[in-house]
Amino acid sequence: MEQPVPVPVFGVRNADLPQKTRACAYAVITNSDGLIAGVRESSGRLFLPGGGVEMAETPAQAVHREVREELGCRIQLARCIGQALMYFSNDDGCCQALYAAFYAGELGEAITPTHEHELEWASADQFFHPHHTWAAQKRLAAKAGSEASAVQPSTV
Repeated sequence: MEQPVPVPVFGVRNADLPQKTRACAYAVITNSDGLIAGVRESSGRLFLPGGGVEMAETPAQAVHREVREELGCRIQLARCIGQALMYFSNDDGCCQALYAAFYAGELGEAITPTHEHELEWASADQFFHPHHTWAAQKRLAAKAGSEASAVQPSTV
């Protein structure tokens, strides 16, 4: 029987504050230089493209919608590369719990002339949330592993 993969937890649950829970989904998109696609908020913080999952929406559907809204592009999703839980205290006096799913993806064609953010390519350690950095590093490691296994030495 296959063992369940443990979900990494980032941050600490503040039991003194009421908890708000939010399901989220993000795209982890790489380029040929080993950089990750990001969106920079007006606060200056860098995030993976994605966000909250709406009612009656799957995490994959949320990624498609969020990438369209944030970058004005289609996205092709390959697979879910992992899930993580992130705790942090927010400005309204609550402990926010983000249950996040991360998907490997490739950007498709531009479909809307207006969008919320410009695409920014960044190294994995530049993201604001540590669970975004974790997902970016995990994607880069998987990509490096698949490229290494694709190039097998020939035997004569």
